[in-house]
Amino acid sequence: MERCAELAREVADGHTTMVGVGICEFVDEEGALSGADTLDWRGLDVAAAFQPMNVVIEADVRAAARAEALFGAGRPFEEFIYLSVGSGVSYCLVQAGWPRKGARGNAIVVGAPPVERTASGLALARAAGVARAEEALGSSLHSNVTVTAANRSRIRPRGPRERTRPRCGGHRRRAGTGR
Repeated sequence: MERCAELAREVADGHTTMVGVGICEFVDEEGALSGADTLDWRGLDVAAAFQPMNVVIEADVRAAARAEALFGAGRPFEEFIYLSVGSGVSYCLVQAGWPRKGARGNAIVVGAPPVERTASGLALARAAGVARAEEALGSSLHSNVTVTAANRSRIRPRGPRERTRPRCGGHRRRAGTGR
């Protein structure tokens, strides 16, 4: 992180007082890191690293979606979906130029649990015991890693006896009433 801060200060050249930091993790409504699937920076004081500049911390996907709305292919649209495929797969809805955060700031999640935990480039590299996903994907020695990740991240079909809809509040239909 220190190297990122050094680069920001170098580019700012004393003329910029604000810097935006896009981080590849969940960022809550207050700008605090709330996830650790890619990088566990939850205990770091990101703002302190960039002093004397003021810092705004945002999820990288929402930061990129905002830039796309202001300067890129999203400019002509009132609403669009921004999709990012990188260390993981994330997306967000952009309305009136602003990425939606969702009720808990996690509106960028793909899958449940997030696909990043089993099928992102970083997860594949960790599972294969190599430094980069390209090493795992480019080697027949690690072909089992991608198959395992795909199996873990897919939605499994339900068996014949599994309920497809949970009962809401324990209410049961009354005989003859249709309710």
